[in-house]
Amino acid sequence: RAFLSGVGVFTIASLVCGLATDGVTLIVARAVQGTGAAVAAPTGLALIATTYAVGAARNRAMAVSAAMQGAGSVLGLVLGGALTVITWRLAFFINVPIGIVIITIAVYRIGETHHERLKLDITGALLATLGCASAVLVFTQGPPRGWIDPWVIGAAVAAVVFFIAFLLVERTAENPLVPFSVFDNRNRVMTFISLF
Repeated sequence: RAFLSGVGVFTIASLVCGLATDGVTLIVARAVQGTGAAVAAPTGLALIATTYAVGAARNRAMAVSAAMQGAGSVLGLVLGGALTVITWRLAFFINVPIGIVIITIAVYRIGETHHERLKLDITGALLATLGCASAVLVFTQGPPRGWIDPWVIGAAVAAVVFFIAFLLVERTAENPLVPFSVFDNRNRVMTFISLF
């Protein structure tokens, strides 16, 4: 349901973007579109993990997913740019039939996943968010302010502190956001490094 909701929100927001007649509507619809994508992307990966058994089948599914994401990123830029030659609205409208196809396939081919209530790792989530926000601040404000600006240095120190605290919290969390067991597989670690 979460995956379908995310894709559905993304698809409807894409339609609204394409139909937008003013800047405010376009900006709000883009924000909603981003929210839909933020729900659909991780739940899509979670569905792979819950649908395929550990081993060759799951590895193959993850590889196909990663390849499609990479191809989609490149193709999206190229095709989106080509479509804007006709009209910028097509860059949004193209998402609508794709979203409808994905929703249709998901409804018929993907079953609901097992529900299990787990304690949310709020401390880890907060530290990860603060660490990422601090790091983004460093890289966005470093060039205009200068790398030795007190605010930039402070944000860099904060990012390091938050990430170290995050790692310490994740080691003892009941349900960590990033279980350290994901780093047990050398191939998976190399994939993470190459994606980074």
